[in-house]
Amino acid sequence: MADHSPDITKKVDPADIVRLLNVVGDVGTCKGCGETIWWVKTKAGKSAPYTEKALNHFADCPKADRFRKPETKTE
Repeated sequence: MADHSPDITKKVDPADIVRLLNVVGDVGTCKGCGETIWWVKTKAGKSAPYTEKALNHFADCPKADRFRKPETKTE
């Protein structure tokens, strides 16, 4: 699954990203790798984990496969 999140870290101070994540998301710890993450609601209303690099954590977590839901086959 490709992550299409823009890499804004080159244009924005990382401290500003953390301040924004603290406003829009709930801070937590990844149960797979232990990294600090922020749970942010997507447009679809689902929670997605983001890192201080402004990346969806599923894109850079070494344990992401543990959390993927199995694909359901449609006939």
